[in-house]
Amino acid sequence: MEEVQAAVRWAAERNLRVKAVSSAASHSENAIICADEGAIQLSLVAMDAIVGIDEEAMQITVEPAAQMGAIGDALHEAGLGVRNTIPLRDLTAAGAIATGAHHTSLRFPSGVHDMVVGLSLVDGRGELQRLEGEEARGAAAHLGRLGVVVAVTFQAEPQFKTRHAITSGSDEGLEDRILAMAREHDYASFSWWPGEGRWVLRQHDIVPADTPGEAYSVGWVSTAGDQRLQAALAHRANRDPEGEGTLCDVQALRAEATELVHEEAGEPVEGQAVGFSHRMFSSTCEGLACPWEHLKIFNPEVAIPVEELPRWMRRVREIVAARPACFPLNGLVIRFSAASESWLGMNAGQDVAYVELHVVRHPDEGAFEHFADVHDELHQMSLLEFEARPHWGKNYGATFLGLDYPALYPEWERFEALRARLDPDGRFENAFFRRALGLEPAPRPPGCAVERDCFCRDDADCGPGLVCRPGAVVEAARVCRPE
Repeated sequence: MEEVQAAVRWAAERNLRVKAVSSAASHSENAIICADEGAIQLSLVAMDAIVGIDEEAMQITVEPAAQMGAIGDALHEAGLGVRNTIPLRDLTAAGAIATGAHHTSLRFPSGVHDMVVGLSLVDGRGELQRLEGEEARGAAAHLGRLGVVVAVTFQAEPQFKTRHAITSGSDEGLEDRILAMAREHDYASFSWWPGEGRWVLRQHDIVPADTPGEAYSVGWVSTAGDQRLQAALAHRANRDPEGEGTLCDVQALRAEATELVHEEAGEPVEGQAVGFSHRMFSSTCEGLACPWEHLKIFNPEVAIPVEELPRWMRRVREIVAARPACFPLNGLVIRFSAASESWLGMNAGQDVAYVELHVVRHPDEGAFEHFADVHDELHQMSLLEFEARPHWGKNYGATFLGLDYPALYPEWERFEALRARLDPDGRFENAFFRRALGLEPAPRPPGCAVERDCFCRDDADCGPGLVCRPGAVVEAARVCRPE
């Protein structure tokens, strides 16, 4: 902690900006954690300790690089658990809360940041600050803008088990049923293939800790190989001018697949699986060989007010009817959260549905994937028509440009006031936020829309052979299409 303070003070004396990272490999898909040129990139990777567990208060304090899986394991030894975690055990405490990483539930707030009850951080002058109670809960989705987080305290609860099941069916009338289906379960996540007419529901329900069953998730072990294969096929299809049919074939296989994502004593569990919460919710990829480590994938995600989800799904149907498209990896992923006390979490102050695209990019630089115009129209439709809040870590740069953040987040000014108090000199700002907040222009080189550094305004943004046109349904959207 003292070394962090010394580093920030050293940077302050030289009027240098600072960006801290708590993982050796970034899990963000944009430049939110990138240091400016000439700034200090401060690595906290070695600060990964479990500081202590207060069993009476049911709280755990950890250093910033402590991984969520390790936190769950430590709590389990004390007979405790956390209400929310995330599918990948390897995400760090400070990183997960910074960008609003989340689970899925309409029964309680599902963000990792929603369990924070205390934050220790080094401010822009190198002084140690402690946030607790309402202030800590509000500031937990900190975006790396408040200071260098050096400790996080999470609220836990008595350990519990969950029962997991997978169901599927035809998507006829799904928009009229989906919210009721989600509310039937403690945790619910949908994959929806509108062009295939299918949905898959993955559900967890809380059961007592003495319920028989010792299952654990192997989701990223059992499915990573299949997803890499499917993504590799999609990459090859993107290189083939006639490859759209192949992508639809992959979608059909994916929509019908029944995944065995839990094991018990080394054997796959068919049907319902029961196990302790921290082991049921998340796993790790073997050797971190996750699909996204080796393939070019976009997965833009936004949160919309949950009551708007049926209307959003109807708009999706309109777009796919006007311009048929396939979604070969996971379809459209839909998850949920009850309202949060956080100021800048995607679930701040309202129940939300998280809606996410999984887009396999073209393997060649400067080339669009098949159905790129549909992907971009769907994404822009969410932003333009549904007051969508972007996931801070998942979206590409163009998503954040030109948004009215005070309108999207009613407590935005409270966050900004705290930021101004802790970092009056902008020590922890970077180009990502200056561009998002309109404080400096974002570059628009020719072809900027290919990497989604911009949404196109004219044909030059799209690159050779493509033109910038309105969406097939959403005229305010701007997408790139062949001439």
